Amino acid sequence: MNVNQDAGRLDAIKQTQNRQEPCLTATILRETGNATLMKVDPLDDQDFAKWDAFAARSPDAWFWHTSHWMNYTRAYAGKSFQRNLSFWVTRGGAKLAIVPCFLEIGPAVLSLYHDDVDGSDRTRLTYAGVPLPAPALSDDLNAQGRWEVLEFIVSHLKQLASDHGVETFQLISPALAPGFLGSSLPVANPFSRFGALDISRATQIIDLRTDAAKLWTAVRHGHQYDIRRGERALTVKIWHGNEMPASIFEEYRALHAKDAGRVTRSEETFLMMRDWIHRGEGALAQVMKGDQSVGFILLIIYRNGAFYASGCRDPDDMKLPVFHVAQWQLIQWLKQNDVWFYDIGVQQFSKQWYDNPSSKHMNISKFKRGFGGTTVPLHASEFHLTEAGLRNAISYRLDKTYGST
Repeated sequence: MNVNQDAGRLDAIKQTQNRQEPCLTATILRETGNATLMKVDPLDDQDFAKWDAFAARSPDAWFWHTSHWMNYTRAYAGKSFQRNLSFWVTRGGAKLAIVPCFLEIGPAVLSLYHDDVDGSDRTRLTYAGVPLPAPALSDDLNAQGRWEVLEFIVSHLKQLASDHGVETFQLISPALAPGFLGSSLPVANPFSRFGALDISRATQIIDLRTDAAKLWTAVRHGHQYDIRRGERALTVKIWHGNEMPASIFEEYRALHAKDAGRVTRSEETFLMMRDWIHRGEGALAQVMKGDQSVGFILLIIYRNGAFYASGCRDPDDMKLPVFHVAQWQLIQWLKQNDVWFYDIGVQQFSKQWYDNPSSKHMNISKFKRGFGGTTVPLHASEFHLTEAGLRNAISYRLDKTYGST
């Protein structure tokens, strides 16, 4: 089943760009069900420091909520980016939540891998084409207060979507958020309460508080063999902070392009990644064969968690277990540097009605599980403004995954 084409979509996009948006030029007042007045205030670039300070305290936030990731995402989006619609939620002067949100133009996205409905451009609320980070709330809110604020935020996001001709949007909750990892009981997707379609995935997190010997025994036997084999031929240097020479990062960029067969993103985004390392928000593992770099892994480090962000290797040395050695060295280094959790990556096991992973993606998942850890939920939520849009999205996914009937 194909989704109907909207012949006037591009004209509508242009009209949306040109018209005045009251939600961006004035504070919006709305009321929740219990008549508690909350305010929506658009994020101003001058408030990035306050925004980041709020994120650093929120139990729901991780690096994806910071201005550093926001700037990177804007640069990565390129011409797709239209406007920054991110906003605060306040009440009586108190800041209750931050909500990252971009208005972009591009194909409608229905998966974490840029799976578009029909290839035609349309307005969308996305973060460089992927789901928006879920709202991050104040740590001062009690349970009831959190539900009220989330309800208010969902209502405003739906209004933003409607105002800009957006048919659907997604939210993804970071698995490394302290409120999620610190919960004594498993936490369900909170946005199902507000009518979201639950399209959650899974990710693999290694608890680095575990004894070092147990971390090793949790590694798959085949991986253990490859690690020991690789350590006889390879060495690893982990760069973190200002000690990283500029030449090392340039080697990483060059090898990244060689491995991919092309330059995959702008110089601006690479320089931002370099700055993360210099600020202590990242680490770069350099794998050496003699005096030659044969692989790199880039991590993002924030609060007490680390995330596997990027990896590349020399395609001329594919027989070397570069990533095996690098990952094991990083696990040990993170533990020594008091990082508690390492998110090594999304896990995909089989076809789902909302997710159609390739055999390559499933093999990558299996490789990452070989380093141990626990498979945990990665909550993803999808909102549709109309029932017709919901039906189209479900039909499209079913047809793509299982074939049309």
